Amino acid sequence: MRRSAWRLGAVAAATCAWILAGTSGCERPSPSGDKAGQKTLLLYCGAGMRTAAAEVIDAFHKETGVTVQADYAGSGTLITRIKAGKTGDLYMPGEIWYVEELDRQTGLVDSVTPVTYFVPCLVVQKGNPHGVASLADLAKEGLKLGLGDARACQIGRVTEQLFEKNKLDKTAIEKNVVMTSVTVNELPLWVKTRSIDATIAWDAVVAQDEFADSVEMIRIPKDQNIISPVAVGVLKCSTDIELARKFAAFLAGPTGQAIFKKNHYRVTEPED
Repeated sequence: MRRSAWRLGAVAAATCAWILAGTSGCERPSPSGDKAGQKTLLLYCGAGMRTAAAEVIDAFHKETGVTVQADYAGSGTLITRIKAGKTGDLYMPGEIWYVEELDRQTGLVDSVTPVTYFVPCLVVQKGNPHGVASLADLAKEGLKLGLGDARACQIGRVTEQLFEKNKLDKTAIEKNVVMTSVTVNELPLWVKTRSIDATIAWDAVVAQDEFADSVEMIRIPKDQNIISPVAVGVLKCSTDIELARKFAAFLAGPTGQAIFKKNHYRVTEPED
């Protein structure tokens, strides 16, 4: 796999793609389209990007007339679907690792384009009644904790990595886990409804307006944190690979990046 440097920038990411050599290894169905003959793409998209991705899809449709159908789910769930069906046009999970893993296992990836960055943060109820200030506090006795499932979504996978990196008592933390999610979107919602006291989620998801009055975000220091770079992979089984590449470039171009930024997603690598 050949790669360009992992830097998004304001404009440079629009044309950044890492071309992967090899044959497709998948069957190509006939090009799809709606009744009016307009072309349609299928995007497998990590659930944590739903807010921004839906807006980018709408902007792309207005500019090109192309419909992008999105399948939103956890990154692990989506990679399983792609491997099983070998159909679809693009894959944008919560971490580039999944795109690389899909290509390693199947050879289905044509090109990869950087899009955004996910930053884990602690999420607590408004007012932080349990005094959670750090990752280590997740082991506090009596705390009701919800976490992502490492087998299904990137937030679960990176949560396990955070515990290992910071040498935390995973047994003590696991005793507090009362709910497990297959997508990141449910986690702050559970804090909002007081089903749990705390969780780990992406800062961009927690920053959405629906959580403004009900939860608080606690930043994890950079030296303790693990940033997830997000990229979109064009699939070799795409019904229109050139059009899929065009949408990938749109995601990373000025319009797409402005939409991600407006929705609180990081378009440059975090420094804090």
